[in-house]
Amino acid sequence: MKVVKLTEVKEMKGKGFTLWQLINPNTVGSKNAMLFVVTIEPGGKIPVHKHGPADVTIYVLEGRGAFLVGEERQSLEPETALYVPVGVGIGLENIGGKPLRFVVAIAPPIDIETCPVCGIKIKNP
Repeated sequence: MKVVKLTEVKEMKGKGFTLWQLINPNTVGSKNAMLFVVTIEPGGKIPVHKHGPADVTIYVLEGRGAFLVGEERQSLEPETALYVPVGVGIGLENIGGKPLRFVVAIAPPIDIETCPVCGIKIKNP
């Protein structure tokens, strides 16, 4: 068993958002899944991007967000989940007055050198 605490994971900061990679090939050696926690500050957004050949599932913990998946826009609040099929673009925006915080599960893990959203270098699995 491998346990990863949020406080022990390096913060990846973008413009108006922070991302923590909890579970991935680098942190625990996972071969089939990744798990992130993301916070978007009020008024902040993550531009439309894709996660390569992977399914993406999002579960909202706190706040209100507008999620653009392909051409469809949906507002989500806590205790709701969203599925993004392989190859479909997603954009996210905090539309509330408090931080928007959510969990992102990606399967299989994406193999990238630089995050397409924040530009941060990521060690390849």
